[in-house]
This record gives sequence, structure tokens and C-alpha cells, in this order.
Amino acid sequence: MISALGRTGRIQHADNFVERTREAWNRRDSGPVFLLGKSQGAIAAVNGADQTVPGDIAGVVLTESVSVMGGSGKTVFSADPEKI
Repeated sequence: MISALGRTGRIQHADNFVERTREAWNRRDSGPVFLLGKSQGAIAAVNGADQTVPGDIAGVVLTESVSVMGGSGKTVFSADPEKI
């Protein structure tokens, strides 16, 4: 099922791993954080991690990563994962 984020920030269709566990992740947000991305968000998470200073993040969690070129023209490999 496709998830949707409304203008108020309310998540609809919260039945995937990231959305189901977001409260647990939010409870652990002091200090360096994990960048977590699902599907197209995995590309953003890798790209974000590539732009940080060592020690700013605790790690990167990728689920359902885009590894085959599709409509966006990018994959997680486009964001230089070897740098993180």
C-alpha cells in the first residue's frame, strides 16, 4: 500500500515498517541520529549521510531500497553509498 503524508503531517496508510515503528525511532532521538529511508527515501537517506560530518549521524537504515533504475532516474548507488 502506498503511504501518504497530509499537509498536517498526519500519516495515512501507516502499514509499512517505517511508519509502524516511527514512534520507537522518535523516542531515541537524542545525540547522533539514524537516517532512515524506505524506497525512494532510501536514496535521500544515503544522500543525506554523504553530506554529513563524521559523528553527526549514528547510521543509516535502508528498507526497500531502490537499486534498479526506474522512473526517477536514480538509485541508492547514485548517492555514493561507499562514502558513508
